[in-house]
Amino acid sequence: MIKQSFLLIIFGLLFSLSGPKLSDAASGSIALNTHTHTNALELKPASLENSFKVASVCFLGVGDCSSGGFQKGDDDMSIDTANQCIQEGFTKLNCNSVQEPDGLCPYNAAYGKECKCKTGLITCPAGQVGVGDSCNGKYKTCQCSPSLVTCASNQNGGGASCGGKYEYCTCKPEYQYSTSNCTSPRYLTGATCGGKYTGCTCPSSEYCQYGCASYYASPCGSICASCKTNPDCDVTSQNCTYGCALTNTCGKCTSCKSNPDCDVTSQSCSYGCASTNSCGKCISCKGNPDCNVTSQSCPYGCASTNSCGKCTSCKGNPDCDVTSQSCSYGCASTNSCGKCTSCKGNPDCNVTSLSCSNGCASTNSCGKCTSCKTCSPTCTSESNCRWGTSSVSNGCGGTCTKCLPACQAGYTYNYSPSSDCFFRPARHMYQPSNRNCGKCVCDNSNSNCGGRACSCMII
Repeated sequence: MIKQSFLLIIFGLLFSLSGPKLSDAASGSIALNTHTHTNALELKPASLENSFKVASVCFLGVGDCSSGGFQKGDDDMSIDTANQCIQEGFTKLNCNSVQEPDGLCPYNAAYGKECKCKTGLITCPAGQVGVGDSCNGKYKTCQCSPSLVTCASNQNGGGASCGGKYEYCTCKPEYQYSTSNCTSPRYLTGATCGGKYTGCTCPSSEYCQYGCASYYASPCGSICASCKTNPDCDVTSQNCTYGCALTNTCGKCTSCKSNPDCDVTSQSCSYGCASTNSCGKCISCKGNPDCNVTSQSCPYGCASTNSCGKCTSCKGNPDCDVTSQSCSYGCASTNSCGKCTSCKGNPDCNVTSLSCSNGCASTNSCGKCTSCKTCSPTCTSESNCRWGTSSVSNGCGGTCTKCLPACQAGYTYNYSPSSDCFFRPARHMYQPSNRNCGKCVCDNSNSNCGGRACSCMII
């Protein structure tokens, strides 16, 4: 009796609790309205694995309580948590890597109110772009925008910048001149950037010997554009009978020569003037009357002459005034007066001197070789010499012809500096063992290059 009363109490308590309402007996699902019931049963989807079991009540004496007081497992008592979340205003969330769920559905963590941004996100400044997912225009990290450019040394960067790069580049202020503000006669000079230059220069001034004829337009008005011509060239050249005496810088004759006959010094004649020139100056004299005398023909020379050099008396035979020579080997010849004028020579001098291959052994009183030395030569002459020859002593007073050695590598036989050398400047070298072999090498020493180092040129 006590046991039956206890079970009735339990049954009454179960029905007196504000429990979940059965919304659909056919489906077997329980809909829980957590917004209208303050004592609603809180379900934990993660721990209930999307469903829960409902305890069964077994009345004593009624039904089969042999199952332990629970309903059988084949009755479907699970709850559809996804549908429950949707009915209560939640949506299925798909948050990215920089978002996290906000307002989770209590029955299913895949549903919630919205995705909110994680803390610590940053807004990328101008010139940078976000890396990865974004949330409300914010990112976890930023990097330089690939659209930024690197400016050249003659440019300034403009706009946003990042890592030394900019949105755009503009030429530095010193590149200020173009054809629009640098007009003729000036011309663009200096470095260039984007069609503009650093300088706008006036042309060089003409160097004028006779003064400037015209100047360039402003702002180059102080610079001479053309020169005056030589004023001497405007002079009319004089027409001179006896030739021009003086010309100006342009070659025009400015004064004439006088009659050259008047500049002649008149001859002073001992025997009178024979003729005069156009200016009345004596140009030839009358001859000496002594010159009309016939000069004597003297066998032994003239003894005296007149004022014209004509011989008027003759000398005697000079051979008779000669002292006769005293000769050791006798007189060889006499003159017309019988005086000995030359002596006979040493008879030893008439001997033919011997030609000795190995040298002379003895000579006579006149130095003529009368006997020869004997000797064996120390060398023999060579022939068919391709690289030239040289003469060497044979040890007996004679010589032998020897062949010179071949030209070494790099040397040219019969070397000619003008036709066989291709370096400028160059130094010419000759093979010590054969001077017929030569070559040239680059000689870029300071003395050949104006006191400084230079490079050789191959011609």
